[in-house]
Amino acid sequence: MQQRWDYIAAAVADIGDELSKHASTVNPMFPDNGDVTLTLPVALAPTEVKIVRAWFSNAEAVRVDPWWEQIENGRHRLWGTLPHFGDRLIPVKGSAIGYANPLDAAAIGPTWPALATDNLQELDSLNWFNQADPVNRTFRNALSTAAAGSFPSPV
Repeated sequence: MQQRWDYIAAAVADIGDELSKHASTVNPMFPDNGDVTLTLPVALAPTEVKIVRAWFSNAEAVRVDPWWEQIENGRHRLWGTLPHFGDRLIPVKGSAIGYANPLDAAAIGPTWPALATDNLQELDSLNWFNQADPVNRTFRNALSTAAAGSFPSPV
């Protein structure tokens, strides 16, 4: 069966809207890693459900940082859905924030906040990054928190 990319895009955009409003429910089994309970807003086939769930999973999220030219994960999903988003926001996960947690910080070592500082400077140099957008503001604040040596909230 061919995927209905328009349905997938609608579900992804609806979930992204829910997340941006902080209207999602944190998964009680994993309260510290950003997992939320997803409610699929449209009826999807089983493979389409897997595509949408992967979009928001830790391991398979559509992932890129605004200052980076290359998408790190999710190219094929974006190619399939981009024509169907219209003027709706497309949720993506920033890679840099994913490393601002105790486990990764221990692996990187004591210089991990310096990486976040570099990323924050790159973000702030982008004249097109809309800091008035609440989701973008949350992303920037999380990066700033990491640059200060603290771990941002995962949700």
